[in-house]
Amino acid sequence: MSMLVFFPWLSLREPVDFGVFHLSPYVRHELPGGSSQTVADKIVGRYFSVTGEPIEIATLLSLSDHSLTDDLTEREQAEVFEFAELLAFSGLATRDYFRVSGYLNRDAFTVVLQSFVVLQSFEDPVGGVSIRSRRRDGSMLHFLGDEHFRSSQPQYVQGGRDPDIDQALLKALLGAREADWWGGLSDAIFFFNHANTDSDYVVESIEATHTIAAFERALGSGHKAARLAAALLKTWTTSEPDHPSRPAWIGRPRNRNMHLLRIWICDFYHHRNDSSHGRRKSEHRKIWELQEHLLFGAYAFPLLIKLLLADRGCYELTSTDQEAIDSFEWVLASHPFERRGEGPDREFDWNIRLEEARSARRLRQLILRAGELMAATETIPDADNDPT
Repeated sequence: MSMLVFFPWLSLREPVDFGVFHLSPYVRHELPGGSSQTVADKIVGRYFSVTGEPIEIATLLSLSDHSLTDDLTEREQAEVFEFAELLAFSGLATRDYFRVSGYLNRDAFTVVLQSFVVLQSFEDPVGGVSIRSRRRDGSMLHFLGDEHFRSSQPQYVQGGRDPDIDQALLKALLGAREADWWGGLSDAIFFFNHANTDSDYVVESIEATHTIAAFERALGSGHKAARLAAALLKTWTTSEPDHPSRPAWIGRPRNRNMHLLRIWICDFYHHRNDSSHGRRKSEHRKIWELQEHLLFGAYAFPLLIKLLLADRGCYELTSTDQEAIDSFEWVLASHPFERRGEGPDREFDWNIRLEEARSARRLRQLILRAGELMAATETIPDADNDPT
């Protein structure tokens, strides 16, 4: 038995190694070349783009000390699935919102482990695919001949063509897998990923449940809104003392003295409670819409993981990370899906608030730098009054 591991909807331009995991480009009839090309073309050729054409490019995965088509043990297969989740998360961590490019979702990182047998007297793999599907009473194994098997890229899958991957984050996650706290972080990443598929078959209320579960599991806060808020505030370290002005629509009497981050996570938590307790229509007096909560959670969670890794000495925050962390309260004070301005200059409120946050941060840094230069100038001795 042999096995080919590949990401059908993901394409990378160059090979890249992450520890024992090696990713390499697949190009139909060209790469990986050699004896593996026939096998790869045969298997990957049954995967089709949204336009109905066989995919021409994909990404292959192999492990150290293994060829592209070596069979993998059950443990190695489990490691491949874990790596795929971490790879997906490291891609999701780079997302840009409300832009033409820079967006992707979790299912762009779908991984396939395809076993096959090569007949002794033929070069081509045996023509057929076995698929095990779940049932409530167990499972069922189906066999499809090569001429019948076809897997098409879902319409909702986006961002798989040469996506940005936060390689430093991925390496930090892979390096943390032996830590005693890894189980909680791994669970949190899994639930976050599956709240960000964009699949039409996953309703937003389920995405909300998964997202809140991800925050709770990462922070180890338990199942109370107050505990979750306290743990988040303790971890969310900003470098800026200034906060955006709070809009009037957030200014309920009981919220006036509360941190905006706390107001947000508690509001999100109560949204989640409605669906978790069997209500399809929310009875919570909401501040933000559920779609806004899911966007804010998608922005904040990868930053939270970076903060937790940095606190544990596994990752070093970049200036870009810190800027994004400092900007979060600014986007919380927005109506992100609304547009502002006139004509061709109309822009999403999300982007406007992010730019305001960056401008405020740059201005503060300039002021601090000017103050440092003035202080340094004042300490320089006056040559005319030098007693020597």
